[in-house]
Amino acid sequence: MQEILQLCEQHSYNLGYRWNPKKCVIVQPPNNENTYTLYDTQIPTQSSFIYLGIPINYHGQIDIPQLIDRNSQSALKSMRMLNNIGLNPSGLSRHLSSQLYSQFIRPKLEYGLAISTFKKSHLISIEKTQNLCIRMIYGAHHKSETKIMRHLVKMPSMSERIAILQAKFVYRAEFLPSDALFTIIRPVLEAQQGSFWSKLKKKSPIIQQLPEVLSNLTSKELKAGIRLFLQNNLNSIRSAVTGSKLLSCCLPNLSVDPIMWLPMTNRERSRCIRWRLGWLPGGRLHPCNKCHQTTFSKKHAIQCLNIHNRLHISYYQPDPVSFFLNQLPKGHPTSPKRIQYLTSYWPILCSILMELDSYHHPTSNQQQYQDPNPGAALIKWITPTAPQVTE
Repeated sequence: MQEILQLCEQHSYNLGYRWNPKKCVIVQPPNNENTYTLYDTQIPTQSSFIYLGIPINYHGQIDIPQLIDRNSQSALKSMRMLNNIGLNPSGLSRHLSSQLYSQFIRPKLEYGLAISTFKKSHLISIEKTQNLCIRMIYGAHHKSETKIMRHLVKMPSMSERIAILQAKFVYRAEFLPSDALFTIIRPVLEAQQGSFWSKLKKKSPIIQQLPEVLSNLTSKELKAGIRLFLQNNLNSIRSAVTGSKLLSCCLPNLSVDPIMWLPMTNRERSRCIRWRLGWLPGGRLHPCNKCHQTTFSKKHAIQCLNIHNRLHISYYQPDPVSFFLNQLPKGHPTSPKRIQYLTSYWPILCSILMELDSYHHPTSNQQQYQDPNPGAALIKWITPTAPQVTE
Protein backbone atom coordinates (compact mmCIF):
# COMPACT_ATOMS: atom_id res chain seq x y z
CA MET A 1 0.00 0.00 0.00
CA GLN A 2 2.82 2.42 0.84
CA GLU A 3 4.41 1.81 -2.57
CA ILE A 4 1.09 2.69 -4.26
CA LEU A 5 0.92 5.89 -2.21
CA GLN A 6 4.43 6.82 -3.32
CA LEU A 7 3.40 6.32 -6.94
CA CYS A 8 0.39 8.59 -6.34
CA GLU A 9 2.67 11.19 -4.80
CA GLN A 10 5.08 11.05 -7.76
CA HIS A 11 2.15 11.26 -10.20
CA SER A 12 0.93 14.44 -8.52
CA TYR A 13 4.41 16.00 -8.86
CA ASN A 14 4.56 15.12 -12.56
CA LEU A 15 1.13 16.64 -13.37
CA GLY A 16 1.28 19.57 -10.99
CA TYR A 17 -1.48 18.79 -8.49
CA ARG A 18 -1.52 17.74 -4.85
CA TRP A 19 -3.49 15.28 -2.74
CA ASN A 20 -4.80 16.33 0.67
CA PRO A 21 -3.76 13.60 3.16
CA LYS A 22 -6.14 14.94 5.82
CA LYS A 23 -9.12 14.24 3.51
CA CYS A 24 -7.91 10.71 2.73
CA VAL A 25 -8.69 7.59 4.77
CA ILE A 26 -7.16 4.12 4.80
CA VAL A 27 -9.92 1.55 5.42
CA GLN A 28 -8.46 -1.46 7.21
CA PRO A 29 -9.37 -3.90 10.02
CA PRO A 30 -9.31 -2.37 13.51
CA ASN A 31 -6.59 -4.80 14.68
CA ASN A 32 -4.26 -3.69 11.84
CA GLU A 33 -1.77 -1.19 13.28
CA ASN A 34 0.08 -0.36 10.05
CA THR A 35 0.49 3.34 9.25
CA TYR A 36 0.74 5.01 5.85
CA THR A 37 2.01 8.40 4.79
CA LEU A 38 1.56 10.76 1.86
CA TYR A 39 3.91 13.77 1.52
CA ASP A 40 5.40 12.63 4.87
CA THR A 41 1.95 13.16 6.46
CA GLN A 42 0.26 10.21 8.14
CA ILE A 43 -3.08 9.24 6.62
CA PRO A 44 -5.81 8.44 9.17
CA THR A 45 -7.14 4.87 9.30
CA GLN A 46 -10.69 3.70 9.94
CA SER A 47 -12.52 0.39 9.97
CA SER A 48 -15.29 1.89 7.79
CA PHE A 49 -15.76 4.90 5.53
CA ILE A 50 -18.91 6.80 4.61
CA TYR A 51 -19.24 7.53 0.90
CA LEU A 52 -22.31 9.45 -0.29
CA GLY A 53 -24.03 8.60 2.99
CA ILE A 54 -23.37 4.84 2.62
CA PRO A 55 -20.97 3.30 5.20
CA ILE A 56 -18.44 0.91 3.62
CA ASN A 57 -16.54 -1.53 5.86
CA TYR A 58 -12.96 -2.81 5.40
CA HIS A 59 -14.27 -5.79 3.40
CA GLY A 60 -15.49 -3.38 0.72
CA GLN A 61 -19.13 -4.11 1.58
CA ILE A 62 -21.99 -1.95 2.82
CA ASP A 63 -22.05 -1.87 6.63
CA ILE A 64 -25.75 -2.72 7.12
CA PRO A 65 -26.01 -2.12 10.92
CA GLN A 66 -24.29 1.24 10.62
CA LEU A 67 -26.44 2.20 7.61
CA ILE A 68 -29.65 1.42 9.51
CA ASP A 69 -28.41 3.26 12.59
CA ARG A 70 -27.53 6.38 10.57
CA ASN A 71 -30.84 6.33 8.71
CA SER A 72 -32.81 5.80 11.92
CA GLN A 73 -31.10 8.66 13.74
CA SER A 74 -31.63 11.01 10.80
CA ALA A 75 -35.32 10.06 10.42
CA LEU A 76 -36.08 10.33 14.14
CA LYS A 77 -34.34 13.70 14.40
CA SER A 78 -36.47 15.13 11.58
CA MET A 79 -39.62 13.43 12.91
CA ARG A 80 -39.19 14.92 16.37
CA MET A 81 -38.73 18.35 14.85
CA LEU A 82 -41.92 18.05 12.76
CA ASN A 83 -43.73 16.51 15.72
CA ASN A 84 -43.16 19.75 17.63
CA ILE A 85 -44.63 21.93 14.89
CA GLY A 86 -47.79 20.01 13.96
CA LEU A 87 -47.18 16.33 13.14
CA ASN A 88 -49.05 15.20 16.24
CA PRO A 89 -52.63 14.27 17.23
CA SER A 90 -53.55 17.83 18.26
CA GLY A 91 -52.05 19.39 15.13
CA LEU A 92 -52.48 18.23 11.54
CA SER A 93 -54.87 15.43 10.65
CA ARG A 94 -53.50 11.92 10.90
CA HIS A 95 -54.01 11.41 7.17
CA LEU A 96 -52.03 14.53 6.23
CA SER A 97 -49.38 13.77 8.85
CA SER A 98 -48.96 10.26 7.42
CA GLN A 99 -48.56 11.69 3.92
CA LEU A 100 -45.93 14.17 5.14
CA TYR A 101 -44.10 11.33 6.86
CA SER A 102 -44.13 9.24 3.67
CA GLN A 103 -42.83 12.15 1.57
CA PHE A 104 -40.18 13.68 3.86
CA ILE A 105 -39.25 11.33 6.70
CA ARG A 106 -39.46 7.81 5.27
CA PRO A 107 -37.01 8.56 2.40
CA LYS A 108 -34.38 9.24 5.07
CA LEU A 109 -35.10 5.82 6.52
CA GLU A 110 -34.99 4.13 3.10
CA TYR A 111 -31.71 5.62 1.86
CA GLY A 112 -29.43 2.89 0.53
CA LEU A 113 -31.83 0.04 1.34
CA ALA A 114 -32.50 -0.85 -2.30
CA ILE A 115 -28.88 -1.97 -2.79
CA SER A 116 -28.58 -3.89 0.47
CA THR A 117 -29.53 -7.33 1.70
CA PHE A 118 -30.81 -7.76 5.24
CA LYS A 119 -31.05 -10.25 8.06
CA LYS A 120 -34.18 -10.59 10.16
CA SER A 121 -32.59 -8.62 13.00
CA HIS A 122 -31.90 -5.72 10.63
CA LEU A 123 -35.55 -5.63 9.52
CA ILE A 124 -36.74 -5.64 13.14
CA SER A 125 -34.54 -2.65 13.91
CA ILE A 126 -35.77 -0.56 10.99
CA GLU A 127 -39.42 -1.54 11.63
CA LYS A 128 -39.06 -0.24 15.20
CA THR A 129 -38.00 3.14 13.89
CA GLN A 130 -41.01 3.46 11.57
CA ASN A 131 -43.33 2.27 14.34
CA LEU A 132 -41.97 4.98 16.61
CA CYS A 133 -42.69 7.63 13.96
CA ILE A 134 -46.24 6.33 13.43
CA ARG A 135 -46.93 6.36 17.17
CA MET A 136 -45.89 10.02 17.25
CA ILE A 137 -48.51 10.77 14.59
CA TYR A 138 -51.30 8.94 16.44
CA GLY A 139 -50.24 9.87 19.96
CA ALA A 140 -49.95 6.20 20.92
CA HIS A 141 -47.96 4.69 23.77
CA HIS A 142 -44.68 2.90 23.12
CA LYS A 143 -46.19 -0.61 23.06
CA SER A 144 -49.26 0.00 20.89
CA GLU A 145 -49.67 -2.06 17.71
CA THR A 146 -49.18 -0.13 14.45
CA LYS A 147 -50.64 -2.55 11.88
CA ILE A 148 -54.05 -0.86 11.85
CA MET A 149 -52.51 2.63 11.96
CA ARG A 150 -50.62 1.82 8.77
CA HIS A 151 -53.59 0.07 7.18
CA LEU A 152 -55.88 3.09 7.70
CA VAL A 153 -53.61 5.25 5.50
CA LYS A 154 -52.38 2.47 3.16
CA MET A 155 -48.82 2.62 4.46
CA PRO A 156 -46.69 -0.51 3.88
CA SER A 157 -44.30 -1.91 6.46
CA MET A 158 -40.57 -1.28 6.04
CA SER A 159 -39.96 -4.88 4.97
CA GLU A 160 -42.55 -4.39 2.22
CA ARG A 161 -41.00 -1.05 1.25
CA ILE A 162 -37.58 -2.67 0.98
CA ALA A 163 -39.01 -5.36 -1.31
CA ILE A 164 -40.67 -2.66 -3.46
CA LEU A 165 -37.49 -0.55 -3.69
CA GLN A 166 -35.39 -3.56 -4.63
CA ALA A 167 -37.90 -4.67 -7.28
CA LYS A 168 -37.88 -1.18 -8.81
CA PHE A 169 -34.07 -1.12 -8.72
CA VAL A 170 -33.81 -4.45 -10.55
CA TYR A 171 -36.47 -3.38 -13.06
CA ARG A 172 -34.85 -0.01 -13.84
CA ALA A 173 -31.45 -1.66 -14.26
CA GLU A 174 -32.86 -3.37 -17.37
CA PHE A 175 -33.33 -0.01 -19.09
CA LEU A 176 -30.02 1.70 -18.27
CA PRO A 177 -27.95 2.97 -21.23
CA SER A 178 -25.45 0.52 -22.69
CA ASP A 179 -22.52 2.71 -21.64
CA ALA A 180 -23.66 3.01 -17.99
CA LEU A 181 -21.20 1.63 -15.46
CA PHE A 182 -23.68 -0.79 -13.91
CA THR A 183 -24.69 -2.10 -17.35
CA ILE A 184 -21.02 -2.87 -18.09
CA ILE A 185 -20.33 -4.70 -14.82
CA ARG A 186 -23.69 -6.47 -14.58
CA PRO A 187 -22.63 -9.53 -16.68
CA VAL A 188 -19.74 -10.03 -14.25
CA LEU A 189 -22.10 -9.82 -11.27
CA GLU A 190 -24.55 -12.27 -12.84
CA ALA A 191 -21.76 -14.76 -13.56
CA GLN A 192 -20.33 -14.43 -10.06
CA GLN A 193 -21.90 -16.93 -7.66
CA GLY A 194 -23.16 -15.40 -4.40
CA SER A 195 -22.90 -11.80 -5.60
CA PHE A 196 -25.23 -9.12 -4.31
CA TRP A 197 -27.02 -8.91 -7.65
CA SER A 198 -27.77 -12.64 -7.81
CA LYS A 199 -28.97 -12.65 -4.17
CA LEU A 200 -31.19 -9.65 -4.84
CA LYS A 201 -32.91 -11.23 -7.83
CA LYS A 202 -33.20 -14.60 -6.09
CA LYS A 203 -34.63 -13.39 -2.77
CA SER A 204 -36.86 -10.54 -3.92
CA PRO A 205 -40.49 -11.73 -3.41
CA ILE A 206 -41.81 -9.33 -6.04
CA ILE A 207 -39.24 -10.26 -8.70
CA GLN A 208 -40.01 -13.95 -8.16
CA GLN A 209 -43.66 -13.49 -9.20
CA LEU A 210 -42.77 -11.47 -12.33
CA PRO A 211 -41.70 -12.85 -15.73
CA GLU A 212 -38.05 -13.85 -16.08
CA VAL A 213 -37.43 -11.38 -18.92
CA LEU A 214 -37.94 -8.06 -17.15
CA SER A 215 -37.10 -6.03 -20.25
CA ASN A 216 -40.47 -7.06 -21.73
CA LEU A 217 -42.31 -5.88 -18.61
CA THR A 218 -44.20 -2.58 -18.65
CA SER A 219 -44.35 -0.19 -15.72
CA LYS A 220 -48.09 -0.90 -15.32
CA GLU A 221 -47.37 -4.62 -14.98
CA LEU A 222 -44.72 -3.87 -12.38
CA LYS A 223 -47.19 -1.74 -10.39
CA ALA A 224 -49.76 -4.53 -10.65
CA GLY A 225 -47.18 -7.01 -9.32
CA ILE A 226 -46.35 -4.73 -6.40
CA ARG A 227 -50.03 -4.27 -5.58
CA LEU A 228 -50.61 -8.03 -5.73
CA PHE A 229 -47.66 -8.54 -3.37
CA LEU A 230 -49.08 -6.03 -0.85
CA GLN A 231 -52.60 -7.47 -1.11
CA ASN A 232 -51.34 -11.01 -0.52
CA ASN A 233 -49.44 -9.84 2.55
CA LEU A 234 -52.57 -8.11 3.86
CA ASN A 235 -54.67 -11.23 3.28
CA SER A 236 -52.17 -13.43 5.13
CA ILE A 237 -52.12 -11.04 8.11
CA ARG A 238 -55.93 -10.82 8.22
CA SER A 239 -56.26 -14.61 8.11
CA ALA A 240 -53.64 -15.19 10.82
CA VAL A 241 -54.79 -17.06 13.92
CA THR A 242 -53.50 -14.43 16.35
CA GLY A 243 -52.98 -10.67 16.24
CA SER A 244 -55.47 -9.90 13.45
CA LYS A 245 -58.87 -9.54 15.14
CA LEU A 246 -59.08 -5.75 14.85
CA LEU A 247 -57.45 -5.73 11.42
CA SER A 248 -59.96 -8.29 10.11
CA CYS A 249 -62.75 -5.80 10.93
CA CYS A 250 -61.16 -3.10 8.75
CA LEU A 251 -61.39 -2.76 4.97
CA PRO A 252 -60.11 -5.90 3.22
CA ASN A 253 -58.41 -4.05 0.35
CA LEU A 254 -55.54 -1.61 -0.12
CA SER A 255 -57.10 1.83 0.15
CA VAL A 256 -57.16 4.79 2.50
CA ASP A 257 -59.98 4.29 5.00
CA PRO A 258 -62.80 6.79 4.31
CA ILE A 259 -62.87 7.83 7.98
CA MET A 260 -59.48 9.48 7.39
CA TRP A 261 -60.73 12.01 4.82
CA LEU A 262 -64.55 12.17 4.66
CA PRO A 263 -66.04 15.46 5.96
CA MET A 264 -66.72 15.25 9.69
CA THR A 265 -65.78 17.11 12.85
CA ASN A 266 -62.48 16.44 14.60
CA ARG A 267 -64.27 14.68 17.46
CA GLU A 268 -66.26 12.44 15.13
CA ARG A 269 -63.12 11.48 13.20
CA SER A 270 -61.17 10.87 16.39
CA ARG A 271 -63.91 8.61 17.79
CA CYS A 272 -64.05 6.58 14.55
CA ILE A 273 -60.27 6.15 14.47
CA ARG A 274 -60.14 5.16 18.12
CA TRP A 275 -62.82 2.53 17.54
CA ARG A 276 -60.81 1.10 14.63
CA LEU A 277 -57.72 0.96 16.84
CA GLY A 278 -59.60 -0.65 19.71
CA TRP A 279 -58.98 2.31 22.01
CA LEU A 280 -61.79 3.01 24.45
CA PRO A 281 -62.15 6.60 25.73
CA GLY A 282 -60.25 7.12 28.94
CA GLY A 283 -57.62 4.50 28.07
CA ARG A 284 -58.51 2.09 30.90
CA LEU A 285 -61.33 -0.35 31.61
CA HIS A 286 -63.73 0.58 34.40
CA PRO A 287 -67.24 -0.49 35.50
CA CYS A 288 -70.11 0.34 33.17
CA ASN A 289 -71.81 3.56 34.30
CA LYS A 290 -75.03 2.64 32.48
CA CYS A 291 -75.90 -0.84 33.73
CA HIS A 292 -73.38 -1.02 36.66
CA GLN A 293 -72.98 -4.75 36.07
CA THR A 294 -69.67 -5.44 34.39
CA THR A 295 -66.54 -3.86 32.96
CA PHE A 296 -67.26 -1.41 30.14
CA SER A 297 -65.24 -3.19 27.43
CA LYS A 298 -65.73 -2.88 23.69
CA LYS A 299 -67.75 -6.09 23.58
CA HIS A 300 -69.96 -4.95 26.46
CA ALA A 301 -70.44 -1.53 24.85
CA ILE A 302 -71.90 -3.19 21.74
CA GLN A 303 -74.45 -5.03 23.87
CA CYS A 304 -75.16 -2.32 26.44
CA LEU A 305 -75.71 0.45 23.87
CA ASN A 306 -77.81 -1.91 21.69
CA ILE A 307 -75.73 -1.01 18.64
CA HIS A 308 -76.91 -3.88 16.42
CA ASN A 309 -80.57 -2.84 16.65
CA ARG A 310 -79.90 0.88 16.43
CA LEU A 311 -77.91 0.46 13.21
CA HIS A 312 -80.15 -2.36 11.90
CA ILE A 313 -77.19 -4.68 11.46
CA SER A 314 -77.37 -8.46 11.83
CA TYR A 315 -76.12 -10.03 15.04
CA TYR A 316 -73.89 -12.25 12.90
CA GLN A 317 -71.60 -9.22 12.60
CA PRO A 318 -69.53 -9.21 15.81
CA ASP A 319 -68.52 -5.56 15.36
CA PRO A 320 -71.45 -3.55 13.94
CA VAL A 321 -69.62 -0.22 14.16
CA SER A 322 -66.69 -1.43 12.03
CA PHE A 323 -69.16 -3.08 9.65
CA PHE A 324 -70.94 0.25 9.16
CA LEU A 325 -67.64 2.15 8.77
CA ASN A 326 -66.71 -0.28 5.98
CA GLN A 327 -69.86 0.81 4.12
CA LEU A 328 -68.83 4.48 4.02
CA PRO A 329 -68.43 5.82 0.47
CA LYS A 330 -65.04 6.15 -1.20
CA GLY A 331 -66.42 9.00 -3.31
CA HIS A 332 -69.58 11.01 -3.83
CA PRO A 333 -72.47 8.48 -3.75
CA THR A 334 -74.91 8.78 -6.66
CA SER A 335 -77.48 6.17 -5.69
CA PRO A 336 -80.49 7.78 -3.93
CA LYS A 337 -80.96 4.60 -1.90
CA ARG A 338 -77.37 4.74 -0.64
CA ILE A 339 -77.64 8.44 0.15
CA GLN A 340 -80.82 7.77 2.11
CA TYR A 341 -79.13 4.94 4.02
CA LEU A 342 -76.18 7.12 5.03
CA THR A 343 -78.43 10.06 5.87
CA SER A 344 -80.49 7.87 8.19
CA TYR A 345 -77.80 5.90 10.02
CA TRP A 346 -74.65 8.04 10.02
CA PRO A 347 -76.09 10.46 12.66
CA ILE A 348 -77.08 7.42 14.75
CA LEU A 349 -73.52 6.06 14.65
CA CYS A 350 -72.11 9.48 15.63
CA SER A 351 -74.56 9.56 18.55
CA ILE A 352 -73.52 6.05 19.63
CA LEU A 353 -69.82 6.97 19.69
CA MET A 354 -70.73 10.20 21.50
CA GLU A 355 -72.59 8.20 24.18
CA LEU A 356 -69.65 5.83 24.49
CA ASP A 357 -67.36 8.81 25.08
CA SER A 358 -69.77 10.23 27.65
CA TYR A 359 -70.12 7.00 29.64
CA HIS A 360 -66.33 6.70 29.89
CA HIS A 361 -66.07 10.22 31.37
CA PRO A 362 -68.88 10.37 33.95
CA THR A 363 -67.17 13.05 36.03
CA SER A 364 -66.55 15.40 33.09
CA ASN A 365 -68.80 18.18 31.88
CA GLN A 366 -71.41 16.21 29.94
CA GLN A 367 -72.39 19.21 27.86
CA GLN A 368 -69.29 18.78 25.71
CA TYR A 369 -70.64 15.39 24.55
CA GLN A 370 -73.94 16.86 23.32
CA ASP A 371 -74.11 17.68 19.61
CA PRO A 372 -77.42 18.98 18.24
CA ASN A 373 -76.48 17.95 14.66
CA PRO A 374 -74.34 14.79 14.76
CA GLY A 375 -72.86 13.83 11.40
CA ALA A 376 -74.05 17.03 9.71
CA ALA A 377 -70.82 17.60 7.76
CA LEU A 378 -70.95 14.24 5.94
CA ILE A 379 -74.70 14.50 5.30
CA LYS A 380 -74.22 17.90 3.71
CA TRP A 381 -71.42 16.52 1.53
CA ILE A 382 -73.40 13.55 0.21
CA THR A 383 -76.65 15.42 -0.29
CA PRO A 384 -76.97 16.42 -3.96
CA THR A 385 -77.36 20.15 -4.50
CA ALA A 386 -80.57 21.34 -6.09
CA PRO A 387 -80.15 22.73 -9.60
CA GLN A 388 -80.23 26.51 -9.78
CA VAL A 389 -83.12 27.98 -11.68
CA THR A 390 -82.28 30.98 -13.81
CA GLU A 391 -84.90 33.37 -15.04
